[in-house]
Amino acid sequence: MITGYNTDVEHEGIVYHVQTEDKGLETPLLLSLVYSGGAILASKRSSYQDLITKGFNEAALAERLQRQHRLICAAINAGRLEDLKKMGAPPRTAAPAGPLTVEPIPIESIPLEPSREQQQAADQGRILQPFIEGQTPLLPPPAPPPSPYTVYDSRRRSAAGGTPDIEEGLRISLSGDKDFRGGDLIDMQLMVTRVSTEGEEPVAAVVSLKILGTAFRPVILSLKTNRQGSVAVNCKIPNFTTGRSAIVIKATAAGLSTETRRVIHPG
Repeated sequence: MITGYNTDVEHEGIVYHVQTEDKGLETPLLLSLVYSGGAILASKRSSYQDLITKGFNEAALAERLQRQHRLICAAINAGRLEDLKKMGAPPRTAAPAGPLTVEPIPIESIPLEPSREQQQAADQGRILQPFIEGQTPLLPPPAPPPSPYTVYDSRRRSAAGGTPDIEEGLRISLSGDKDFRGGDLIDMQLMVTRVSTEGEEPVAAVVSLKILGTAFRPVILSLKTNRQGSVAVNCKIPNFTTGRSAIVIKATAAGLSTETRRVIHPG
């Protein structure tokens, strides 16, 4: 399952954070954001609706996501941040409704391989490497990938510029989680907790569970946990033999939200 890419790129003494992620089946977009000092400086959105139309292939999506992320990082390393800002700027005239698609930077004009300075920075742990299940990262990661039960937000950083020891926010835990397939019954207990510097405690939350797929109509459940943050989930996954499918679970409480996903394999 693709979880996205997070990389720090240093250029002329400034560290830029690049985040690229798949927005999911509901909105088939690859979104790249460039941050510095907590502010978004540039963005790039590209649709992969063509992959779904032709018959979805997750390996093709992983390759496209990786390519977009590397192009953005390489552009920053080459001093082309202003070009990225222009690419992500809204058009001056009205455009047809639909996802914004931006032409990629010509690959011939940008060095895609990491420079010696980037490699040294990676060895010092300053570059956060992408994590894709089943794929070896380009450079040795400085830390293990985040838990699949929590959402990792790399923009949350301490005042000193490092990652805080505790990721505050909501956490979704699943009891009865397994390898899901088309036609399976979902029978599990979901728990939502709030993590803070004072510890972790259950919290009452609103939960949205969506079963999405390219070969069937979505199944959407709206649930509420009890005061102990727990709720039972019982439903059936539509049967399918081809295409892509996933379970998307989102929890919201006290102005906070988090999301987790599970891949569903063809039955």
